[in-house]
Amino acid sequence: YNPYASVWFSWFLGNGFNLSLGEGAHIGLHNDLTQAIGRDFTAFQQNLALSYVRHNWNVTGNAFYATGRTRETGSQPKTFNLDMTATKRHGRKEYGAVAYGQWDLNSPSVGYLGGGKKQSEIAVGGLFGYLLGNLVQVQAKFTTNVYQKNLGGYDTRLWLQVILPVWTPRAPTPRNAR
Repeated sequence: YNPYASVWFSWFLGNGFNLSLGEGAHIGLHNDLTQAIGRDFTAFQQNLALSYVRHNWNVTGNAFYATGRTRETGSQPKTFNLDMTATKRHGRKEYGAVAYGQWDLNSPSVGYLGGGKKQSEIAVGGLFGYLLGNLVQVQAKFTTNVYQKNLGGYDTRLWLQVILPVWTPRAPTPRNAR
């Protein structure tokens, strides 16, 4: 609900492996909407992602650590999150498994969601994607909790994601081309 700005550095390691490091921040808006839904916070986030993208496979693990401050309670929750994806592309279709987990690393203040208790969850599910034209990709994910603590119960989610590239570089010209 709060804007996120970040800078990422990525390296191609060879044989389909890629490594990315990111630094970013969620910026608190302090407006009626973010306060009404209880998500008005400022947080700093560090990311580490490792991917294998080759032979129509995409296997990615993205971990991030965040620390911040909520305006209402002044709490400084520290969290660790892990997102995992393993998909295979066949023509325009993509399908596979997804999972995520999130863990509070400290006990936030009593006014924090969950009543000041550490919260955590692990969810697993599936992904189906489709490439429209040559650029626009649509993905649907369906996940359900297999573990949760202090979140008020298990939940099942349907996610819809549309990926629209803003800019795509041209393919490099081979060195021996005429």
